[in-house]
Amino acid sequence: MVTTTNPDYHVEIEIQQKRPKGEIACGDVFQSSIIREEGRTILVLSDGIGHGIKASVLATLTSTMALKYAQLHTKPEVAARIIMETLPKSSDGKESYATFTIIELDNEGHMRIVNYDNPGILVIRNGIAMQGKEYNLTISGEENTGKVLHCKEFTARKEDRIIFMSDGIPQSGLGSQRYPLGWSMENIENFALNQIKRMPDISATKLARKIVNQAVMNDQFSVKDDTSCGVMYFREPRKFMLITGPHFTK
Repeated sequence: MVTTTNPDYHVEIEIQQKRPKGEIACGDVFQSSIIREEGRTILVLSDGIGHGIKASVLATLTSTMALKYAQLHTKPEVAARIIMETLPKSSDGKESYATFTIIELDNEGHMRIVNYDNPGILVIRNGIAMQGKEYNLTISGEENTGKVLHCKEFTARKEDRIIFMSDGIPQSGLGSQRYPLGWSMENIENFALNQIKRMPDISATKLARKIVNQAVMNDQFSVKDDTSCGVMYFREPRKFMLITGPHFTK
């Protein structure tokens, strides 16, 4: 769990992951950084193509570079171009591939979310999904024709929740009788809203775990792809008192 604090609220951050049976490495990689002197929190979730070791290496390379460029305030479209050029090509000459989501939060609550080919981000406020300011950035370079970054900006408020994920969540249940086209973002949104309605103070950990567990159930308890879900919860700070001292006896 990653935590960061603001005078008006506490930000609770959690990521839950499952990997396909038989794989020793998760092809989804999550990294985070808190830059206290700048009052910034940066989160990155990357999903490498396929699964297993190869996917994990691609996702690790992508998430590490994305995190470093975000720390240096590099423009997202510039960072994305460099990442695309850096990813190694496969033996058949095809482009290796990793998606990514970059979430930046400053100490005034301003959020910028940059998303490349990961499922959409859910922002839940007052029991409904909120859109925020949305725009696209084109990745430059001939090899990147048609590749677009989907961006979203807004100012966070207390009790907001931001849910981000890899495609293992919306694609869970694909081909099943109940979800022939996968669980879908609409169903995920309804599921999350129902959980929050039932438990208004549900933690980031519990909400992320419930979403991942439902995705596992959709796949008959054997996920077909790396499955990750992260949640940011802007909640009321909780007071904690710790009393310590010397041992009662020697």
